[in-house]
Amino acid sequence: MTFRFHVGRAASYTHITRGMCGLLAKFRSSPQRPELACLSQFDWSRFNTDDPAAHACSQRANDMTEALMTLAHESMHLRGWLDEATAQCYGLQELAFTVEQLGGSLAEGVAVARYMQALQQWLPEEYRSSGCAAGGSLEQHPETPAFPTELVPGPPPLALFGPQL
Repeated sequence: MTFRFHVGRAASYTHITRGMCGLLAKFRSSPQRPELACLSQFDWSRFNTDDPAAHACSQRANDMTEALMTLAHESMHLRGWLDEATAQCYGLQELAFTVEQLGGSLAEGVAVARYMQALQQWLPEEYRSSGCAAGGSLEQHPETPAFPTELVPGPPPLALFGPQL
């Protein structure tokens, strides 16, 4: 997973590992995604590793959700966001839309986004931002109460391009 910025401009491509590409292909071609089914059963805003059921769900869903999040994150780099925390936050907000674009349901997209939002606290510091919250400086849609998703997920706002472009 790499992106390039040459002379302040984002490249028109990124590299994603073969394993993640395989998971994304599996997601797209499979109408049943049992590894994600458990995600809607938990309030991920309260997640900690002490809950054995939530932890087991996390273990099953982690590889697929990581691949989906990586695709959304890298797409934000391609829109011109060099900063990891900003790309992560905007990618998180576009995750439900990304899931739907790959053939997933709205419920799957929302569940994946909520799960990945819960995991943000364990990411390296350069991927975290205090502005990545409801009402935060990086929230794309403050008019909706559904952070990190919109009520009806959609593409990034047309004006959402990084400062390098």
